[in-house]
Amino acid sequence: MPRTLSLLACCLLLMAAACGDDTSVTPTPDSSINDDTFVSDTLVPDTLAPDTMAGDGPVAGDDGPVAGDGPVTGDGPAVVDATPPTDSTPADAATPADAAPTVDAAPVGDGGTATCGTLSVVLQEVAVGSTDYVVLKNVGSNSVALTGIKLSMTGISVSNPDVYTFTSGTLAAGAKVYVFENSSGTQTGDVNTGANIPFYNGPPTAANSPNSTTLYDGSGKVLDFWACGPSTVNKPAGISFTAIPWPTTFDSSKQSFQRTKTTGTCPTFAAADWGVATLTRP
Repeated sequence: MPRTLSLLACCLLLMAAACGDDTSVTPTPDSSINDDTFVSDTLVPDTLAPDTMAGDGPVAGDDGPVAGDGPVTGDGPAVVDATPPTDSTPADAATPADAAPTVDAAPVGDGGTATCGTLSVVLQEVAVGSTDYVVLKNVGSNSVALTGIKLSMTGISVSNPDVYTFTSGTLAAGAKVYVFENSSGTQTGDVNTGANIPFYNGPPTAANSPNSTTLYDGSGKVLDFWACGPSTVNKPAGISFTAIPWPTTFDSSKQSFQRTKTTGTCPTFAAADWGVATLTRP
């Protein structure tokens, strides 16, 4: 018994010594894991600091989508093309000159440059009797639309001529149209102005103004001019015409002034183109 106990006691002492040696191994400072792999090579110098967090990655690098040349702050269409070019508006959009043509006002008085029309319509007859009328004739070879053609007729009052403008109608080549004052025209094709034509039916004097008539096209250009008396009145600018003297034997109740030829044209009209004859519409 005593020898057996003695052997057991020795075994226990040896085991206790062995356990004490294992425990002291833990804080050994020469561990290769701490010095080489875990601290120096893997986490701090190679993986985290130089390569991932502070390297050239997409977050803080030069080519990343946030601070690089992306469409927000770079050359993309959102910034560069957002404002249209300054010349995108057509140059003529606000030009009122290309909208609608301006009709020239009828010129009044002497001097200046004549504005002549090209239509082949002329004054053919002027009646200044108890019933006033004017006859127009198409001396051309083609029909002419009368719409817009204007007659300005002066007599008793220089400052208040009667103006009539055609609103419709076509004048065939060689045809005539009668323009009557008030509603005196009664034949087919007659035109009534609906107002008095103020021609003076006696010899014009200084107290009684001379008679005159101007024919304009639809844009206010002169087509023809006629005047009778000691002077011309309301003659368009730039027009040349010598007023026809009142004939000594002229009877305005039976006769009228009628064109016999067409030698004068705008701007130089000829009084010699006119004569006196019996009224064509008594």
